[in-house]
Amino acid sequence: MAWFTRITRFGDMHWVFGQERDVACGVACVIMAAFKINKLTPGTRAVYSEDEIVSMAKQLLGPNPLGAAGLDNPSLLRLLNHPGLRMTGWNFARLPRSTVGDKIIQHVGISGLGPTVVVKPMIVGVDWSGGGGHWVLVDTVREFSGQKYAT
Repeated sequence: MAWFTRITRFGDMHWVFGQERDVACGVACVIMAAFKINKLTPGTRAVYSEDEIVSMAKQLLGPNPLGAAGLDNPSLLRLLNHPGLRMTGWNFARLPRSTVGDKIIQHVGISGLGPTVVVKPMIVGVDWSGGGGHWVLVDTVREFSGQKYAT
């Protein structure tokens, strides 16, 4: 598994899953979301491998769910809401760039001082100007010197 620990400049420790396939950033976000949402629920599985999530994607989306460019918006949404992952309720919104920061703050919330155990993660699509993009999971927002930082 490609799990590693990342410590932010605010002292937050995050358990992060680094994608193992070229176009699997969406799969990595699903893995991290399942962990972050299910880790405190007794009897609910929280840790998955990339192969297990790709297998679920194949069941939902067909034999080559990642294609050449990775999961698209509808495919990522279907996978996130897979009942076996026990974290249904995900939805999709295409936001104007100027509103993304406020939407992250509204959904994820600003964490107080100290460790953050219960989180409400959000997956954000970052589009590159030259085409393509990358999925990222945001689970913490900290405020420092009047500025807000999402991680």
